[in-house]
Amino acid sequence: MEAINETLEVKNVSERVQDFINATGIHLVRSLKEAMEKARRTNGLAGIQLLDIRDFPGQGHATVGILDVFWDSKQIVKPEEFRQFNEQTILLMRAKKRTYFQGEILSADLEVSHFGEPTYHLSDIVMGIDGR
Repeated sequence: MEAINETLEVKNVSERVQDFINATGIHLVRSLKEAMEKARRTNGLAGIQLLDIRDFPGQGHATVGILDVFWDSKQIVKPEEFRQFNEQTILLMRAKKRTYFQGEILSADLEVSHFGEPTYHLSDIVMGIDGR
């Protein structure tokens, strides 16, 4: 840690460490969300296995997870936010592209990805769009 702190001081960025940590956490969650949703849009997928979602304490120390080495939250993402894309049942969107600009028309299919016992019929699902 001392060597890292010295480097930060030399580069005059030590006061921005928390900004870097926050940005890294946001990128991590977005990357996990994209990877998991992409996998769940794959036809015939039987499930998803993540290598780990916590920091890796071996071979030095890699602070790469949304949880610390003790499985405690690092406050990167709230559990209810994480479950929006990693829950037994989630809503997915399939579109021709991922980025749209003002004035473009969005045409997309909505899909339900469900891993678990069937508990409802698709006819029971109601969806809508809020224009806010």
